[in-house]
Amino acid sequence: MAGTNSNTQNVAGNSAKVTIGGGEPIWLEIDKLIEVGRPVNAADLPLHAGQMVIYDKANTATPVKVVKATDTENLAKVNGLVFNDVFAGNLTENVNATCAVVTSGKIRYKLVEGGIPDAAQAVLPNIEFVPF
Repeated sequence: MAGTNSNTQNVAGNSAKVTIGGGEPIWLEIDKLIEVGRPVNAADLPLHAGQMVIYDKANTATPVKVVKATDTENLAKVNGLVFNDVFAGNLTENVNATCAVVTSGKIRYKLVEGGIPDAAQAVLPNIEFVPF
């Protein structure tokens, strides 16, 4: 479908059509994916593919911390990027969302909503950042 993101795999219990990113794939290659399903706080939704996160490597029950490009305090702590879009529609209560985290691969970073600053790119040596 033109204009929809075919990478979305999370289901929230309601149906909605969402247009994010113009239908272009953000990830060109995935070499290492943490698929355990890291919890996401409902307040952080929606998440977009490629968004920066800090995840607890030892505790899979700890929600990811979403890092925005303006959060200069945490850019050096980023240890992964979100694999798929995570969308909960109009749900605001009892949302149990998870995300997969990429730690090695190739991403078209200029398509990532909010961007990925150089400071975060520097701490993700196993991810290759290409513009388009």
